[in-house]
Amino acid sequence: MSEEIGHFCGIALIRLKKPLSYFAEKYGTPLWGFNQLFLLMEKQHNRGQDGAGIGSMKLNVDPGRAFMFRERSTSSKALAKIFDQQNRSLNKLIKRGDAFMEFPETVKQHFDYGGELLLGHLRYGTSGAYGSTTCHPYFRKSNWPGKNLMVAGNFNLTNVEELNTKLVDRGQHPVFDTDTQAILEETGYYLDAMNDQLAKEADSDGISGQQHSEWIGDRINLPEVFRKASTHWDGGYALAGIVGNGDAFAMRDPLGIRPGFYFEDDEVVAVASERAPLMTVFEKKMEE
Repeated sequence: MSEEIGHFCGIALIRLKKPLSYFAEKYGTPLWGFNQLFLLMEKQHNRGQDGAGIGSMKLNVDPGRAFMFRERSTSSKALAKIFDQQNRSLNKLIKRGDAFMEFPETVKQHFDYGGELLLGHLRYGTSGAYGSTTCHPYFRKSNWPGKNLMVAGNFNLTNVEELNTKLVDRGQHPVFDTDTQAILEETGYYLDAMNDQLAKEADSDGISGQQHSEWIGDRINLPEVFRKASTHWDGGYALAGIVGNGDAFAMRDPLGIRPGFYFEDDEVVAVASERAPLMTVFEKKMEE
């Protein structure tokens, strides 16, 4: 089946496998991943011009400090606006003496998008309102690291009403009636359940403090979460996201209705809606 590419949203995910200092030394900037995210989204801008959003996560952040961030916009040239705004924020940090590009850890500490996990989305509005709150990534927050969930996707589910009814019957109170919200809450439900079960096991083993969250995070089985969550998803979808334990994920519908591509090397795992941008931005050949 042939489909018009411009009619569907675009996703981008980058998961760095090395610390920021590695990229600073090799590529001359600790924000290589952030810059690659922009290029990957820019080369897919035809997939959605109704809005854009980005998200990030920093690994191994001390308790009490934020570690997941999100920015969304539906303004004209939303993609350029979001990245320009973040670059201005970075420049202010540098001028104040809070961040120094030659010291990657200061960039990671103070710049929201100095993280090892980066997520991007380009929106083509097919349903719902058009405010920034309808832009991806959608974010489900919690004080428990492994319950934090950020999702961006390209969806066209045919049974949204059924999915939301299922949430209500369970006792939940979904605020929106979009397929994105249904996917976020259904996934979050099973992610919460797995966290709660693992928490009981950790308590039984006498694990406490910071080790408690780390023990749980190491044992979260995301494929199992999505196997349960997606049981009743009917339609086409490709999604990517981040979980607060440090995991990243990408998946698509069983029939491959929505496009999605990825590659992995010793530096990075990257996902996009289109293959050509991946190959161009990361300088990969077809056989790689």
